[in-house]
Amino acid sequence: PEHLALSGFMFVKKDATPIEGMVARAPFQQSEPIIASKLANPSDPNFLAGELPKGMRVVTIPVNEVDGLAGFIFPGDHVDVIFTHDVEIEKSGDGAAAATGAAASEKEKKTLTETILTNVKVLAVDQRASNADATDKNGTLVIPKSASLMVSQADAQRVRLAQKTGTVSLVLRALADKESADPLVITQPQDISQFKGGAE
Repeated sequence: PEHLALSGFMFVKKDATPIEGMVARAPFQQSEPIIASKLANPSDPNFLAGELPKGMRVVTIPVNEVDGLAGFIFPGDHVDVIFTHDVEIEKSGDGAAAATGAAASEKEKKTLTETILTNVKVLAVDQRASNADATDKNGTLVIPKSASLMVSQADAQRVRLAQKTGTVSLVLRALADKESADPLVITQPQDISQFKGGAE
């Protein structure tokens, strides 16, 4: 009944504010009135800033069909950020090299993949902060070109540096793992192959 309605309630009227396409900032209970303060318009330029907890930042990374999980990543999902890069490792030279005056050590390049961030929330995909327009007119998933992640200031710097020095990819987490944290691990070439270089 209108005489029981409070300020901020959303009405179903001809001149009422349309709420289709808006995003709920908090869960609604069954039969609870729709309140304007619990809704947000994802098209609003300030939408992401309003969704950020204090002290957090948004960092956007470019993705392709592989790094963006072929379009199966959506706002609200949680991901891990993995970093693939080359590192130079010094290895000692042999005795013959030292006897001839050659350099006693030389550098060997190794490719490593490591997880640099775990359980990061995806705030937006491309310029979408909701799942609207995630498919084209034929119902096919749209391959995203960017993903915006909620991170701390220090983690935002780590992601930017990783982009400059290697390749950054996203790994989708299961809904059941939303609250869990995993140890950061490093994978080397010998971890994916049983081949022993130099063995006869």
